[in-house]
Amino acid sequence: MLLKTLCALWAITTVISAAVFLKKDDAHLVLDRARRANSGYFEEMKQGNLERECVEEICNYEEAREVFEDDAQTKTFWLTYTGKSDFSMWTVHKYFQPA
Repeated sequence: MLLKTLCALWAITTVISAAVFLKKDDAHLVLDRARRANSGYFEEMKQGNLERECVEEICNYEEAREVFEDDAQTKTFWLTYTGKSDFSMWTVHKYFQPA
């Protein structure tokens, strides 16, 4: 009886421990990191690019602040970008793109 219990316990622990470990290829996928879309070293030191930050993708206030580096210009842009001003240059940009 004791031998059967020990064999069953050994089989269960073997199955459980096998479920914990991954195959080598799967383990390497966990360690992969996605490349950032930067152009090299000290990318943070460069001035922001309005087209890259806010036209090609949706930007937040901090990304717009990186571009203008001035609170007044950033606020003016942000009101236009979010559509809270009377005239939005983004509506013009959206409708008058070359075909």
